[in-house]
Amino acid sequence: MSVLSTQELQDWLVKSELDVGDFHLNPTGIFKSFVQRDWFHYKLMLPTKADIQMHIPSIIHGYESYKREVENENYDSLFSSILHKAILIEAFLYFYDDIPQEDRFTLFLVTHMRAEYGFDAIDEDFLYQLVEDRPRGFSLNLPTTHSNRDELVIYRGHGPNSLDIEESYNWTLNLDIAKWFASRFRFQANGTLYQAKIKTADVVAYISDLEEEEVIVLPSQLYDIVKL
Repeated sequence: MSVLSTQELQDWLVKSELDVGDFHLNPTGIFKSFVQRDWFHYKLMLPTKADIQMHIPSIIHGYESYKREVENENYDSLFSSILHKAILIEAFLYFYDDIPQEDRFTLFLVTHMRAEYGFDAIDEDFLYQLVEDRPRGFSLNLPTTHSNRDELVIYRGHGPNSLDIEESYNWTLNLDIAKWFASRFRFQANGTLYQAKIKTADVVAYISDLEEEEVIVLPSQLYDIVKL
């Protein structure tokens, strides 16, 4: 199997009359690579010379869609469908100041739900800024079982590559979900389960869409953190 090089990728793009710019391959593992330019990333499971030709039309279409949405400042489309899940968080932080203030909070929730990596780039200063950018009339819309509480008991399943618990901002109201996160991968067999408390006023957002009963919190406001 002959592995594709960046130069060979660019040669194919030139044949397709696409400005190659700084298109390059970014290896992320033995059997996969990202073709990338700026914040456009296209995933190749098998980046081989024989494989690239059938991907060229998708790469061209993907990049042109990305470029068009950036130029038109269509951030909703950019973060909900076009940008790859692997770089969503980093890209969101890059574009944050360009996003209209009234759209930032909602787009962050969309980004957070789609993202696969990069959560460690979110710090508490950003979360405080996000609170400031919540839309007028914002409501947490907690489940009825929790909506009238001034204090919440929350849980987190912690793996070996997780953020330090004192820096972790995404927790859940559901103990069973936390247990699943603590042991969802074989290499996380020794995952740790935590319980903490937080004032409802210090919850940044509640996300029900993924059925994970997730709460985004200000980590410095957590208290009574215990290992279960």
